[in-house]
Amino acid sequence: MDSLKSDIFVKIDALSASLRSEISSVRQELKSSIEPLQRTVDAHEETVRDLERAATDHSTRIDELESTVSMLTSQVKRLDDKCEDLEGRSRRNNIRVLGVPEGLEGPRATDFVAQLLQDLLGLNEKPLLDRAHRILREKPKEGTPPRPFVVRVHFFHIRA
Repeated sequence: MDSLKSDIFVKIDALSASLRSEISSVRQELKSSIEPLQRTVDAHEETVRDLERAATDHSTRIDELESTVSMLTSQVKRLDDKCEDLEGRSRRNNIRVLGVPEGLEGPRATDFVAQLLQDLLGLNEKPLLDRAHRILREKPKEGTPPRPFVVRVHFFHIRA
């Protein structure tokens, strides 16, 4: 019986040594397989950190740009309103005179319109006009209405 026990112990020791050798071999294979994966994971972690940093930087930059666009939009709106107001003010001294046949004004349209307004409105003297001209478009063909005059009156109260 002692020999049987010793045979069993020998076989167990051999089996144990074989298993240790197998486990060591598998560990070595796993370690050699995991090392490149670990390097790849480390590289990806670094890439993700760089991307997160860049995303944060871009987010900050986008916020700054949105703020700038908002400020510029309000400034454009304000300037647009101001421009519209100035255009309106520059036109308030203007009047249009309709129905005057083409060519009657001769070379001095301002003098012609001043005399015309004096005659038509029964004024004691000619109104002071800065300028008078026909609107800018082609001369009308026969049978079509003449182009109106645009007249700039020097004093606003005379226009009324």
